[in-house]
Amino acid sequence: MKTIGSLLITGYMGSDGYTPQTSRGEYLRILPHRKENVSSFHAGKKSGLHYSYSPERFRELSYVLQKEPGRDFTVLDLADLHFSDYGYRVLFSLETESVARMLVSYAKPDLIILSGDMICSDCSYFSLRRIADLMDSFGIPWAPFPGNHDREGNCDTEFICDTLSSSKLCLLRGCDADTGEVSGSIFIKEGGKTVEALVLLDSYKGRFGASQQALLEKISLEAAKDGAEVSVWAHEPIPDFQYAYDRSFSGGRALPGEGAFGEKHEEICCERDGGGSPVDRGFFEKAASLGNVKHFFASHDHNNDFSVTSGGMRMTYCLKAGHCSGFYKGFNGASVIKIGSSGIRSIEHRAVRFPGTKTLEIW
Repeated sequence: MKTIGSLLITGYMGSDGYTPQTSRGEYLRILPHRKENVSSFHAGKKSGLHYSYSPERFRELSYVLQKEPGRDFTVLDLADLHFSDYGYRVLFSLETESVARMLVSYAKPDLIILSGDMICSDCSYFSLRRIADLMDSFGIPWAPFPGNHDREGNCDTEFICDTLSSSKLCLLRGCDADTGEVSGSIFIKEGGKTVEALVLLDSYKGRFGASQQALLEKISLEAAKDGAEVSVWAHEPIPDFQYAYDRSFSGGRALPGEGAFGEKHEEICCERDGGGSPVDRGFFEKAASLGNVKHFFASHDHNNDFSVTSGGMRMTYCLKAGHCSGFYKGFNGASVIKIGSSGIRSIEHRAVRFPGTKTLEIW
């Protein structure tokens, strides 16, 4: 038996994870909390962080993980979990937990990234606890950052950060006291040398503006000292996903010689103005000017998994792990990114419902 919050889960089956078996009465334990949650707002403590990028503050905001020589460093991206506290979404949350366990068992990652929309809908207090418990159970460092749904419940950004960062393995410092952004960086090192620098951005709050471009530049310059590449991770895509897709695909098929793969089954949901045109804040141009920013990973659009290149940067949609809020056959799973001694070596989309695998070898 396993208890997560106030929900009792029984039944484990299969070598690749577990299947929760509960009665309707057990689900209903969650429902009475809804009124209490909606009427009470959970506020966290201001972190006092400021992305000023002085040498001292830069070290405080960055994490370092060690890569074992001769072995790939594996990142598992779990996107769009969409945990919720009540109603039919609880059932999907249970399924998503099982999916997450299967994927961790399969990938055996060195780092798990929760790339936004960890929670959704009116209530979120109990879902945050469940996510922290789930991640802790893996015994693996994990790095979360918010998407567009994480703040819509009854917990503010500070409370979200306080709750998740209470885990010893959570790579999250808190949100910036001035901007409200939740951003940070992780340096993957081998033998004291950086092989990949990860920039984690709060796309919903920062919108890829000046402060996030400044963070990107600082990390890029630091990584360049070791000749390392940089990868950007955010929930929402930048408009250049649309521009690159239009150049690299025709009739839904990747054009030869473009280095593109994957599929698109819904509109690319980048920031758009009132007329529906993409809002370009210059993030791509900034990244291109730095020279070593080679990857941009996004999620948000549940039914897209394509990967395209433009201006020397590969832009990739990661698969979503949660079943709720949109479903397309073969698009429920996660993405596995392998990092070698010279940076990202491969990208794999691993579906768990209607199983399928799409793999791109970078080098």
